[in-house]
Amino acid sequence: MTRAEVYFEHAAVAERNFVAQSLSLPKRGLRTYDCSSFAIFPKNPDSSPYQQGSVTIKLIMLMLSFFSWWYGPGLIGLVRTIQRRMQQLADMFSVAILLRTLFSPWRRIITYPGAGLEAHLRAMLDNMVSRVIGLLVRVSVLLAATILFVLLAIVSALQIILWPLLPLIAIGLIGWGSLK
Repeated sequence: MTRAEVYFEHAAVAERNFVAQSLSLPKRGLRTYDCSSFAIFPKNPDSSPYQQGSVTIKLIMLMLSFFSWWYGPGLIGLVRTIQRRMQQLADMFSVAILLRTLFSPWRRIITYPGAGLEAHLRAMLDNMVSRVIGLLVRVSVLLAATILFVLLAIVSALQIILWPLLPLIAIGLIGWGSLK
């Protein structure tokens, strides 16, 4: 008997016992159905691959409902989560407010002109410096927000690409591991 056969035999027994305990049924009262088309590893390598495989119908239903959730509501939930993260990032950096007040004075520091030409020129210079400082600070915050948006977009794209592949990768790794 190969390691894979031993593993599947032990897994089937453990699954039957777990279901029986969770349903409070006696172990002998649990019905199993002959699903010979689901046999992965035949008992006898010389015989056909469709020989005596016994899998409970609950296990098959669990797998089907997992895949229907994974490729349906699970994927939709992932997209909604990504949208929510993008919105939270935009709210955290207040991107709309920063763009609207891009040329406003820094911290609303303004100088009111006094009497005379020199006071007017000094007030204009002070206000110009305050606006330049405000512009530099807001542009640097917007630059940081843009970098984080790009990083979040890359991570989100990888999540969306890998989401449909993860169950297939897991099945492949299980199959690859059973060959060793």
